[in-house]
Amino acid sequence: MEKDWDIYKYHINSTVKDRYATTVITSRVVNRRDQSTEVEFHVKIPKNAFISQFKMWIEGQMYNGVVKAKEEAQQQYDEAVSRGQSAGLV
Repeated sequence: MEKDWDIYKYHINSTVKDRYATTVITSRVVNRRDQSTEVEFHVKIPKNAFISQFKMWIEGQMYNGVVKAKEEAQQQYDEAVSRGQSAGLV
């Protein structure tokens, strides 16, 4: 049985300058279903590291992530998913 989704690109690029490392993770996922489906990515980062940007490209349009309180972000994500919309949560 074939999966409903597939990761067809996964690229990691890290640069180190002075004492700071910048890592960009790029992935491309295709959904083969006729309806929305959830895909999870798990990435471990060092204890003192942080995520400074989150972007999603959906049907040719880029969406920049916005920092929100955890509960508010989860609620907004859940509402979007229940409507069948694309959404991301970090």
